[in-house]
Amino acid sequence: MAQGQRTVLGLVAVLLACGPAPKDPPADSQEPTDSTVLTATADSADSADSADSAMTSTKTKDVWVDARVEMGEPLVCEDPSARASQPYDLRVDADVPNSFNWLHGGGIVVADFDADGYHDILTPNESGSAYYKGKAGGLFDHVEDVALAVSDLSFAGGGAAADYDGDGDLDAYILRYQAPNVLLQNQGDGRLVQINDGTLDAEESLCPGCPDGIGGSDVPPTTTVSWGDFDRDGDLDLYVGNYGVPDQTGAIPTSDFGPAFPNYLYRNRGDGSFDDVSELLPQIVHDGYTYAGGWHDVDDDGWLDLLTVNDFGPAYPNTVMRNDAGSLVEGWRDHLWVETTGMGLGIADLNRDGYLDLLIPEYDKLSLWRSSVVVPDEEIWWLDVALSLNISPNSGRNQMVGWGAEFGDMDNDADLDALVAYGFIGTVHPNWDNPAAQPDAIYLQDEDGTFDDVAPAWGMADEGSSRGFTVADMNGDGFLDVLKRDLTGPNVMWMSRCGEGNWLIVRPRMDEGANRFAIGSRVWVEAGGLLHQGDVRAGGSSFASSGPPEVHIGLGDAELVDAVVIRWPDGEKSRVEDVVSNQVVTVHRE
Repeated sequence: MAQGQRTVLGLVAVLLACGPAPKDPPADSQEPTDSTVLTATADSADSADSADSAMTSTKTKDVWVDARVEMGEPLVCEDPSARASQPYDLRVDADVPNSFNWLHGGGIVVADFDADGYHDILTPNESGSAYYKGKAGGLFDHVEDVALAVSDLSFAGGGAAADYDGDGDLDAYILRYQAPNVLLQNQGDGRLVQINDGTLDAEESLCPGCPDGIGGSDVPPTTTVSWGDFDRDGDLDLYVGNYGVPDQTGAIPTSDFGPAFPNYLYRNRGDGSFDDVSELLPQIVHDGYTYAGGWHDVDDDGWLDLLTVNDFGPAYPNTVMRNDAGSLVEGWRDHLWVETTGMGLGIADLNRDGYLDLLIPEYDKLSLWRSSVVVPDEEIWWLDVALSLNISPNSGRNQMVGWGAEFGDMDNDADLDALVAYGFIGTVHPNWDNPAAQPDAIYLQDEDGTFDDVAPAWGMADEGSSRGFTVADMNGDGFLDVLKRDLTGPNVMWMSRCGEGNWLIVRPRMDEGANRFAIGSRVWVEAGGLLHQGDVRAGGSSFASSGPPEVHIGLGDAELVDAVVIRWPDGEKSRVEDVVSNQVVTVHRE
């Protein structure tokens, strides 16, 4: 859709002009309603087939715990035929463009900060940050003057939302480009207040000996942030990935300059303060020009591993630190320590083998590292299958520089699709010349496992200077919406129209302890003869972006879910059976 056809997200009157008027959904999955409460006991796990189900571990003895389940009325799509003519409606907001076409304003944070049942939006920018409060039907109010009590959020690039202090509401960590990062504490009503206790302030961890950046600053340009309980002590720790100051004057821009700014690792003390334990990371992890990555359970053992995606791979390959019962050690060096010009990360179990697959956008390339397990050693291998599955930039359409990437079932047909944001990057080096207009891609998975880019057909091949994005159900219709940053103009929201495919959204919750939103949980959904898998994350994928703490599963024709199994952050499990599709299910650990 042309730039002149865009509307303004912040004004309700203009939003109503954007396609069909949004309706107040009758039992909207985002609308707070009276819930049906069921109790899932540990005994219900006895029906699991331990021989065939990936939900039952063969590595350790499973411990099953009780859970309380909240379910609302299943949602019925009133007009599925509307999706056939146009799957998505376009809305944009009024954020000003970012003048520095590199990383400022590259990410987006989506979370329900005020706990009213609707997702809110934070859009960090060069000039500050914007806060949009969600309402029914996928509408928003622009309210940062009230909701953000922050002294300075300029030159912000993205962030991640999580409940770091264990008080039951979502806070946010905002990353900035060569300016001190900011920790925002939720005051319980959605207002976010800056916290300066010295423990997570980049000014306390400067980089002696590192090259000066913009304005002579030695504060790192932070590019990714991820929350996770890597030591399984019940509270959330923080990984902060940093970039460097590349020398654009050299003849070989991928290998002729020194290491980047070091990364940070903060261990939560349990009282909302942190210890800097960055020394637990080896020097090779610190040296890389990190663009993406964070906490991901790569080997499905219940412990969060640390994965980084780096630029300038010939000098600084991607790295993986395997979590060995709370100790970070080098893992899969021969398989995932690959040389890339990595810009972003999409991560999911694409081939249903129980292990994570990696989609990494690169400069003029996409790589898709699909996992496989070698029997009888049960060693995990990864193989780049992007070209064989038809996932690659289209040079004829000027797709060159890929940034954020995510997996999600965009049509609810029970298989995962892939989204990649392409965007121009300003540079003076001739080897990095790239088109000003680069359309985004939505690689829809076909029945044979290959992919087709349907973004042009769906009207979603936006040519702005894209960076990070997130996918989440913002209007409560059970279909994923896309919220994307555009550095050259207003931010973009693609709002879904509901269709025929069934779905389920699972929200694991822990009502006691410091990790209330169960960040780091793994969710399996068994339905229609298929086993689906998803993780509850707080950052660590796409580019500088973070979505809500929930798992969306497309179910295709399946109207009944046989079982939902949750592996909690401490490794214990709960099982819920016979769940009706097309609703949000909140599972509370007892």
